[in-house]
Amino acid sequence: MNYNIYVLTFIIGTILGSFYHVVGYRMPLQLNWMNSRSFCQHCHTSLTGFDLVPVVSYIFLRGRCRHCQQSIPFFHLIIEILSGLLFLLPLHHYGSLGFFSGEIYIAWIFLSLLIVITVSDCYFQLILDKVLIFFFILLVAGYSFFSSCNIFYRLIEGGGTFLIFYVISIVGKFLFKKEALGGGDIKLYGLVGLVLGIRCTFISLLLSTILALIYCCIFRRGNNRTPLTFGPFIAASAYFCLFQGETFLEVYIKLFY
Repeated sequence: MNYNIYVLTFIIGTILGSFYHVVGYRMPLQLNWMNSRSFCQHCHTSLTGFDLVPVVSYIFLRGRCRHCQQSIPFFHLIIEILSGLLFLLPLHHYGSLGFFSGEIYIAWIFLSLLIVITVSDCYFQLILDKVLIFFFILLVAGYSFFSSCNIFYRLIEGGGTFLIFYVISIVGKFLFKKEALGGGDIKLYGLVGLVLGIRCTFISLLLSTILALIYCCIFRRGNNRTPLTFGPFIAASAYFCLFQGETFLEVYIKLFY
């Protein structure tokens, strides 16, 4: 086992996680994220390389801006560490196929999508169409050039999932007189269906609902006025099902059928 690959992947994952945090935060605000320097959200001072080293800078600066001493959201550190760890999972799961196989690339693309939408949904309760379109193109290209999977079959799975969730949203709105699923969630599930297939997508829906209920019971007792940010739960369950969805489905069928 080449541990250097894992260490390098973790480091790259933290760097990308830091970048995806910038993208997920700036795009809903229509700020320049491509060639504008990073800056403190409080004092707007441009940050130097010392301030931007993923994980390390946060620890050495004790979670505060070096210039204005305002607290940096702990969410920054969580995204960077989780990104580094989650980028390792495809290496572990698909390692038998050879390092950097097509499946690993696709898993990394999928993870990148999930991180960006988690950030934007947590901050602004928005899942932007332009983000979904961009990653849709990347995923289609990934399946076309790096995977043995039939891209036409994948597109049918994704389109079918989107239509099913769209119908669910219409029925839910009719029954409960309010949105059961946001438009961004429906489109996101279309991409989840493209990657996971319809069966595992519904397993991920089950898991995301369970996670959301647990979260509400612990952290949102009596708070029914603020809409629940569902994107992070979709992201967590979808990424889990990418690796263990079929296993979970088999266990579910054995238990209940």
